[in-house]
Parts: sequence; C-alpha cells; structure tokens
Amino acid sequence: MIEILIILFCFVSGLLNSTEDLLKDKYYQSVFKDFNHIWFSEDSWKNKYISRDPKFGRVKVNLFGLSFNKPVQLTDWWHFSKMLSLSLLFLSMTFAIFLEWSLNSFLVVFLAGCLRNVGFSLGYYKLFFRN
Repeated sequence: MIEILIILFCFVSGLLNSTEDLLKDKYYQSVFKDFNHIWFSEDSWKNKYISRDPKFGRVKVNLFGLSFNKPVQLTDWWHFSKMLSLSLLFLSMTFAIFLEWSLNSFLVVFLAGCLRNVGFSLGYYKLFFRN
C-alpha cells in the first residue's frame, strides 16, 4: 500500500509541476487562460502586493493582533501548486524511508521518479496545453 502512495504522490507532483511551467512559459497556449485571470496568469505573482503593485508593499494578514505578510502560497496558482508539488514529493520520500530496503523497494522509488516525469509530460503536453 505504501508503495502505491509513493508512486501516486510522485505522479501528481509531476502533474502539478507541469501547471507551474505552463503558467510561466506558455500561459496563452494553456487551458488556464480561460480561468480566473487573477489566480491563473503569467503575472499572478503580483497578487501578493497591495493593489498588485510592488511599490505599495506586501498584503498583510492580521492574526492574534500580529501583522504578517500574506503567504504567497495563497495568492496565486503557481505558488500554491509549487507548495503542493513539493509537499507530495517530500511526503513520498518520507514514506520511502519506511520501506524495508531491497531491490524491490529501490525499483518502487525508481518507478516513482519516472512516473513523476510521466505526470509532468502528460500535464504539460496533453492535459493542460492547447495549440
């Protein structure tokens, strides 16, 4: 069961990573151009700033009387996807530590790495990309 989670998490991590690259490199050729432009766009990184302008400083969040910068992971898809992608990758590596190491477990980790690349390619070239 843990082997399936490792492989699944790596695959989904690759899919999420493909969305980041499409937003950065080929936004207007992706399915995301039809979504909420503030959340999905090549300039959504500006959402972390007041009035989307860096000269006005960062958007703040007040929590228990303290003021913090709003986490960028909650301002746009690129940062949110990066957080999820890395979390799944690190979680799968943590699960892999608990495998009883053998040739079989090495093959599971190798397969998971390969399927991460398959997930990336599938997302980048097929699922989220349009010509």
